[in-house]
Amino acid sequence: MLPFLFLAGMQGIRADSPDAPLMTKEQIKACQQGHMDVLASYLGPDNPVIMTCAHKAEWETPSSKAGKGILTTYATVVRSVHQDFPVGTPIKWISYMESTIPRQMLEQSLSPEGRLFYIINPWKEQQEEDQDIAHAQDGIPELSYSFKFLFDCPDYYNILRAVLDIPVPPAVSPLAMQTEIEPESREAVLASYLKKADTVLLVCIYEARFTPEPMGKGALWDKDSQCRVVQSLRGKIPEGALLRLHQKSEVLPDSGAESMEGEERFIAVPVQGTLCYVFLDSDRLKPLENNCYEYFLDTMWLNPLPLSNKEGMRAFRKLIRVQEDRIAEESDAARLKGK
Repeated sequence: MLPFLFLAGMQGIRADSPDAPLMTKEQIKACQQGHMDVLASYLGPDNPVIMTCAHKAEWETPSSKAGKGILTTYATVVRSVHQDFPVGTPIKWISYMESTIPRQMLEQSLSPEGRLFYIINPWKEQQEEDQDIAHAQDGIPELSYSFKFLFDCPDYYNILRAVLDIPVPPAVSPLAMQTEIEPESREAVLASYLKKADTVLLVCIYEARFTPEPMGKGALWDKDSQCRVVQSLRGKIPEGALLRLHQKSEVLPDSGAESMEGEERFIAVPVQGTLCYVFLDSDRLKPLENNCYEYFLDTMWLNPLPLSNKEGMRAFRKLIRVQEDRIAEESDAARLKGK
């Protein structure tokens, strides 16, 4: 009765809630059944947990020998304090599926659409000499011996927060003051965005679509990026929401699939899980169906701000300190001035 009552009570607690109670060893032992048993078997002594955003999947049909198909999922690490899997690391994992898998389930697996996964005890597959060359040469670490589940699966997600806290590295340097920021510098540009933006998000871009502008407007393209929100630092857009981000682009990607919708021609390109900060004004944010939002960017420099932009991120960290996926501290130069 105790395990049942405890698990039932946990359903209303979000895993990232600061009010969620941590379990004692006695409570964990008392709940060694069902989902708790699975989680406990994978939680190591250091409780390594990471979050990833999936952006691509490949399917290899079942062979006559094995009788199982191979589903390879590609993702980007979006939350982690694990030294072997820092934020931005590309990873993949392989799932073996029976040949009788329902078609609908397979189609869902092959269209990740930026789904968020928690991974407990991630391990890297050792690259043996006799391993499949196709998997060994792509340079992407393969996870093995780990337990994965979707972010929006409450049975696991809520219990995870009750079992452990994800540690946060301590802050190391003071934030820049207004008087220390040089005009027209990266810090000044980002500070101006942050002072005006009532919505600040970290998103994982997993697809882009380029549509030519109508004749007479030059060689510009409308770039429509499909994003998954992985951190909501400021504003009301929830983590896990979808964001369609529109920009003007003067260049096209190196490759992509050309498609038609009615009379509209566009080029669709899968993106390898690029992580970016975006700074938005909620008055211009358009809510769509199914927890999806649309936004038209009017800036081209540092918004979006990719995590791969080292100079931009160095400037960002002088203005904002992010801890536990929230703004823990901000410079007076970057504080939201209100509307």
